[in-house]
Amino acid sequence: MNLLHEKLACPGCSRSNPADHRFCSGCGAKLHQPLAIGTVLDGRYRVAEVLSSAGGFATTYVVEDAQLFGRRQVLKELRPQMAEREAARTLFQQEARVLASLTHPGIPRVQGFFSEGERDYLVEDFVSGRNLGALLAERGTLSEEEVLRVMVSVLKTVEYLHGRTPPIVHRDIKPDNLILSETGQVVLVDFGAVRLASRPGLLTVTDGHTTVVYTQGYAPPEQILGHASPAADLFALGATALQLLSGKHPQTLFDIRLGRHNLPAGLPPRLDAVIGKLTDPVVAQRYDHAGDVLRDLGFGVGPGIGSGPGSGPGPGHGHGSDPGHGPGSGTGPGHGPGSGTGPGHGHGPGTGPGHGHGPGTG
Repeated sequence: MNLLHEKLACPGCSRSNPADHRFCSGCGAKLHQPLAIGTVLDGRYRVAEVLSSAGGFATTYVVEDAQLFGRRQVLKELRPQMAEREAARTLFQQEARVLASLTHPGIPRVQGFFSEGERDYLVEDFVSGRNLGALLAERGTLSEEEVLRVMVSVLKTVEYLHGRTPPIVHRDIKPDNLILSETGQVVLVDFGAVRLASRPGLLTVTDGHTTVVYTQGYAPPEQILGHASPAADLFALGATALQLLSGKHPQTLFDIRLGRHNLPAGLPPRLDAVIGKLTDPVVAQRYDHAGDVLRDLGFGVGPGIGSGPGSGPGPGHGHGSDPGHGPGSGTGPGHGPGSGTGPGHGHGPGTGPGHGHGPGTG
């Protein structure tokens, strides 16, 4: 995530430094030191692991909650040396308020918010699993079926977010912010960039300064200029799908001459058309409702792109807990007694996003 005004103030000389610097570029003083393992906060949270400390305006830890018999939670600490601390603190507190209002299996639940000394902390559910960025680094690419399952899961989450009043725009969907849990659920994390789209297209302004938040390659042109609507999240999902399919950063896939991304060859026509429309740089030509994308993928109501009997994912075999195959649960175009969040219906209560039997109904 890039916060354009984000700087770290040196505790020695007060010089402003880029947020990803560990030492002051002026005097060489250390800018930020993560909490030591074993540190106890608020009388209950013991730091067990540092998850992330480079870049961003928060340091993230895994903590053990003594009041819940050592249950693992995620704790975010607002970095104390933010030069634009009030702007960063506003974003941080907004993340806490937004998460506290949400109840959805694709979003971590907030467990608490507190201040200690000069620092603010947010506690939320720990999601046991792997982020898709790490999975991609290990495997190179994901299969079309896996990417489709990710897209459907994230689309249902953003459909929930965008359907709130006012709509909630995440603004930072990318592989690193998507965790594939051990149960097969794709969970969207890091709501530090979220904004409430009370007036779509309005810039986020704090203390007279424009705060623009985005990650290069996943943000559409209008978001880089400070305008973020639900269509920006859908662009980011399309860019994420491109990366998962190709193994390449979406920035490297954009063809300046054509004004669009080069999509991987050999994609099914339905998926090719949907990703192309998701990543259209012209906002008026892009999807602006997640439900429309689900429909065109064959997972919603209506005709959709390339629709017809049997046009959805085919039958699979294996265990419901296998993220690649099987008679697991789903909500896709096939019919059957299964239930859950995968891209098809199957037999039995499996926990994974596998797909099952039945004709497509897209």
